[in-house]
Amino acid sequence: MEVMPANVECCANCRFYTKAEQHGPRLVGRGEPGFCRSAPPTLVLSSGQVGSMFPVVAPDCWCGRFEVAPVNGRV
Repeated sequence: MEVMPANVECCANCRFYTKAEQHGPRLVGRGEPGFCRSAPPTLVLSSGQVGSMFPVVAPDCWCGRFEVAPVNGRV
């Protein structure tokens, strides 16, 4: 997968983006997916079980809530 340049306003460079775990969701052809934590998680019903999950996003996506991710604790 191509690494997004640091100056690009995309999910991979946002402070609210967290990479998904190894067994997390998959996005075909969009690189390693992650979770957007700019809002609270939503309820998910799966196989009769209730849980919660942050929205799944591709690293090259973007939105109007972008904030620069801190580097070594600094923005």
